[in-house]
Amino acid sequence: MMLSTTVQNIITLLTKINLYIPFIVISVLSYSMANIIVTGIMISAWRIVTYYKCLFIYNMLLSPILKAFITLFLLLISIFNFYDNYLATLVIVILYSIISTYFSINTLNAKINRYVSFSLILLGMIISGMLLNNIIILNIYFSVITIYLMFAGRLENVNKYKTLNLKKAKNVNACTVFIHNFHYYMIMIYLPIISLKLFGSIYFVGLIIFLNWILFLFKDNFYRKSNEFLSEYMIIALGFIFTGIFLFIILLVDNLVITLLVLTLQGISGGVSEKIFCLEDISKHSHEYWHIWKLGGILGAPLGGILGYFTNLQFVFVIASLLSFFVGVINLLRKNSEGE
Repeated sequence: MMLSTTVQNIITLLTKINLYIPFIVISVLSYSMANIIVTGIMISAWRIVTYYKCLFIYNMLLSPILKAFITLFLLLISIFNFYDNYLATLVIVILYSIISTYFSINTLNAKINRYVSFSLILLGMIISGMLLNNIIILNIYFSVITIYLMFAGRLENVNKYKTLNLKKAKNVNACTVFIHNFHYYMIMIYLPIISLKLFGSIYFVGLIIFLNWILFLFKDNFYRKSNEFLSEYMIIALGFIFTGIFLFIILLVDNLVITLLVLTLQGISGGVSEKIFCLEDISKHSHEYWHIWKLGGILGAPLGGILGYFTNLQFVFVIASLLSFFVGVINLLRKNSEGE
């Protein structure tokens, strides 16, 4: 019994660590296999299966036959894939993402606070390069956890989705929420690739995303301090404006240290701008706004890939910078009647 609980605790921790490893793996391998358009499409598909639970998939996962088939499939790939077959790895990682979305082991969830949980995600970003350095180990790692979750985890219920009433969403808030995730995923699909090219080693493939997220951990503290002398709308607006400025600085400088510093600072500005979900109107109609926000990420990734493929990376950063700056200015110009 004690051994079983220990294993469950380990798997729980690993699922936290693994939260964004699939993103990094999919970005790097799909780009290596094809091009950035395929990367954008793959990341969009990954976000769809992790953002939304489908009743059809839920019912399929109830079948012992399907579980047995997935298990056999994963075992065969893990045992016989003794070469760098990126397509097989992508299938394994997508399968893991689906299974970990529907199955859970909540042994430690109540004991893991927000800071520890976020730190585990950051750790996953760092170790993603180590896993990518050995595709065989990566395949076995995700296959074993996937199989364990299917047979030892609890299949989460899929609640019937509420009807979306987008009329409840105010235009400015809807635009702000959408662009927040949209502009970030336009550039986020490039971060693992940029990291790989800058450092020249697969071990550092997750480093830039790690730096970009590390200050995100302190967004609440920064927001509370700022809220002592600035309104909510002002803080959110400045978060978007500074994000736009930071992205533009990256385009202007050709210095690795400054680039990494600016990307790190952009994490706190992006985190502060996300506090828009604390606004009264958005928190009151969070169901509608969260769907708008998710849609931004789903559409931002493929559009970022298309723009980068037919133009260049600099153009993608320019568009993302202008979008962020635009939303920031809109929020600065809000009327007093809206609550500033």
